[in-house]
Amino acid sequence: MKDFPLFIQSPVSYGGHVQGIAVDRKNGHIYFSFTTELLKCDLAGNLLGSVKGWVGHLGCIDFDDETGYVFGSLEIKNDSIGCSIKKLLNTDADIPDSFYIAVFDGGKITSEDIDANKTYIMRTSFVKECTEDYINKRYGCSGIDGTCVAPDIENNDGICDCLYTAYGIYRNNEKDLNDYQIILKYPLRDIIKNSAFFKDNPFHITGCESFTDKYFVYTGNTNFGVQNLEYDGKTGDWFMAVYRGIKEYFPNYPCFAIDGSKKPFLSDVPNDPFRQKHKILHLKDIHNTGCATPGFDFLSGQFGLYSFDNGYFYIAKSLTTEDNGWFAQVQLYSLSYSEKQVFVEVQNEG
Repeated sequence: MKDFPLFIQSPVSYGGHVQGIAVDRKNGHIYFSFTTELLKCDLAGNLLGSVKGWVGHLGCIDFDDETGYVFGSLEIKNDSIGCSIKKLLNTDADIPDSFYIAVFDGGKITSEDIDANKTYIMRTSFVKECTEDYINKRYGCSGIDGTCVAPDIENNDGICDCLYTAYGIYRNNEKDLNDYQIILKYPLRDIIKNSAFFKDNPFHITGCESFTDKYFVYTGNTNFGVQNLEYDGKTGDWFMAVYRGIKEYFPNYPCFAIDGSKKPFLSDVPNDPFRQKHKILHLKDIHNTGCATPGFDFLSGQFGLYSFDNGYFYIAKSLTTEDNGWFAQVQLYSLSYSEKQVFVEVQNEG
């Protein structure tokens, strides 16, 4: 890891708190999602460029080494989160409830404050399934957040040619409601192919006609679902970072690992409006708790989680300034399933 520093501090953003991070290892760049803007920096934290212009929530992001594109979840909605974003941006713009995968051409982000409404630098792909679940109030869907580029979880050949995006799930303290996370899978090439430039129409409905798979993960209820979703090439597992739930009969872990070595199984889901079998992914019981919703107590992954696929991760923390700005501190961690918190802060270059 000699080419990557132990610590990176981002520039200050006034666009909202940090939602996710992604690294372009080849070119030595790191990207930060700050809700209403995307920042591109070098590994010293110096700003190289930024993109803004959407009235919405850019969430978790990932970088695809093959295309050089940054992918992220984009929520455009009128709930409490959407209203707070409008207030932050000082706009009363009329926006529809709609959800997208944002696709940024990282190589073209070469200056600050690029307006996505005026340049062909950002594409979006409409996520029909999530939009319909949100509008019809199914599964507690509040939108999408956690997003990653990874291999096929059911046939892992090591090729990162799929895109995964996880629902944000509303907090609900009633029994058996909103206790599953939901993850959609698409071929990455189809997301790119079925997209349109944000500049031409921010609210288009160009997207994949359907998803490849829709997975459910039993975690217990959380507060707004999977904040960060990240695949780790070394273990073959997927990591989910959430804001803790508060239902007393769940452990309410802030982090979970999906066991990539196990195939999903078919099962019913409580309160499913379609009353059909769904694919259920297995959680990895790292510490052999025997719990139905095994996870672990690591608190920092919700604001940015990036795997180098070699046992090391960058993990972000969110901080604020006295003048109501936000910035991120990124620290290098090693992964160890034998440790209680699983992620261990790296203290020196050795």
